[in-house]
Amino acid sequence: MYIVGTPVLEETKATISFKDKLLTLYENLLTVPLITNSETENVIRTIKKVRIPPFSEALLPGKMRNQNKITTGITEILPFAAHKGNLLASVLQDSRNDVMMC
Repeated sequence: MYIVGTPVLEETKATISFKDKLLTLYENLLTVPLITNSETENVIRTIKKVRIPPFSEALLPGKMRNQNKITTGITEILPFAAHKGNLLASVLQDSRNDVMMC
């Protein structure tokens, strides 16, 4: 989590849209999703711990915490994982599937 002050927001010409849950910087050049704690129920987690070697790709099975709630969406990497150098393909997911592949 980062705390950004007003000078940085002004300098980067930031726009915060709570309606769209987005923070945009540099006149929409960079878009960052705003994620709240209540949205963590929509997170897909791997079924078991996995170690992926550097410079490798993997297809991982995962599940959502609240599998009863039907949700269709596109996978995105969470900001804290992105800062660790991880990448994730954007894939259309349907929570009606017991196991989702990421």
